[in-house]
Amino acid sequence: ESASSLQQNSNHKQGRIFGRAIKIKVKKEKKSHAPTEGNKTGLSRITQSAVKDYLKCPKLFYYRYILGIRLPMKNIELIFGTAIHKAVEDFYNEKDPHKGFDKEFRKELIDPFNKEEYEYHIKEGHRLIDEFVLSIPELELYHGIAREGTSEISFRTWWRDPATGTLLPVAVSGRYDRITKDNQIIDIKTSGKPYKQDEVDVATQADMYMFSR
Repeated sequence: ESASSLQQNSNHKQGRIFGRAIKIKVKKEKKSHAPTEGNKTGLSRITQSAVKDYLKCPKLFYYRYILGIRLPMKNIELIFGTAIHKAVEDFYNEKDPHKGFDKEFRKELIDPFNKEEYEYHIKEGHRLIDEFVLSIPELELYHGIAREGTSEISFRTWWRDPATGTLLPVAVSGRYDRITKDNQIIDIKTSGKPYKQDEVDVATQADMYMFSR
């Protein structure tokens, strides 16, 4: 197994697009049921977002995942990232990625809404899409990232104690941005600064991918 951080170079200082690939072996297994005893959290599953929120602020985790308090709208960066993911998925499905981005990046979903910031992100989104499309030959040739694959794949599996192998009473679930034909997991990231290797090495999302195997 190997992991690497892939950076799409750009002359622009803002809004670069990154990804990382982890080679895995995928095999089908019979469904198993985890024990229900010992789960006192009230949660039926754990996600990467939940783990990230807990590490950031346990009280935030409590409000969101125990009490179920959610804001009706999301900040502009979250909506922007979702729209970029949709654009990449549409590109691989031979659809217009720009139309996919515009469909997802809607002002009524953003809180607080700022017209100037919104218009900037629209321009930046379309620029990133163009850069991504231009980067495909480099990703294929120099990084071995196959073009063929499947996007937006949900997974749910029971969590095991990594030390003992004991099946734990909480499931882990999430979504792969993309899995290539040769079983590489592709995780799409948008960022205003370079995504460093040491950040990849300690990323909770990579851990969740390994638990999903």
